Amino acid sequence: MSTSQNPQAGPDRPAGQPQPPQQQFYPQQTQQYPPQYQQPQYQQPYYPPPAAPAPRKKGFPWWGWLLVVIVALVVISAVATSANKGTATATATAAPAAAQPTAAAPTAGQAATVGKIGQTMTLKGYQITVNGIEKKDNFGTSDFTKAKDGNTFIAVDLTVASTQDKGVNPNGLSATLKDGNGYKYSIKPTGYKEPLFPGQNDLPAGDKVRGWVTYEVPKNATGLVLEYTPLLDSGLVRIALD
Repeated sequence: MSTSQNPQAGPDRPAGQPQPPQQQFYPQQTQQYPPQYQQPQYQQPYYPPPAAPAPRKKGFPWWGWLLVVIVALVVISAVATSANKGTATATATAAPAAAQPTAAAPTAGQAATVGKIGQTMTLKGYQITVNGIEKKDNFGTSDFTKAKDGNTFIAVDLTVASTQDKGVNPNGLSATLKDGNGYKYSIKPTGYKEPLFPGQNDLPAGDKVRGWVTYEVPKNATGLVLEYTPLLDSGLVRIALD
């Protein structure tokens, strides 16, 4: 009698012994990893090279300005000299009894004409008149305004009129006093007689200013002459006070 053989029995396992359960095979799965992130390499940003500085402009040197001023003064002086070569001429003013004589203009090489008190002297738009003088040791009220020992004050009543609209600039500093020995005296800042001679720029034609200019001189001074030189002008007016 043939015995039925279990086809699942192994060759070494006796018949009738149960077959162990067969293990199920699973295919091995390979683990996938995300691609590794590679950090980009740091690169220094590009900066364009700085632009070359603009060439520095050289300023005008100080001595250049000084030279310009000197040249300008020379030109102004030359123009003023050429325009004012004429010297003062005297214009007679009417007196109650009779007219004053007119002084002739000096020619080249001669001394400037010397006017006298009450006579109007004309020079390039200026009409200059000494109306009178007054001598006193003290025009003030205190010892501080008193003249020095041996000196006295001479106050000159001065009028300056204009014959043109521009260029006539009356000023008391333009008037100086000169004695017969050649000494010159400037107006006195103290002990002066009032009202003072007023200064004015561009005195209109037909207008005039009047006031006192005061000087301190030795009591024995003689040959006193008032000299008036307009500002920025080479002309000269001379009026005798004796």
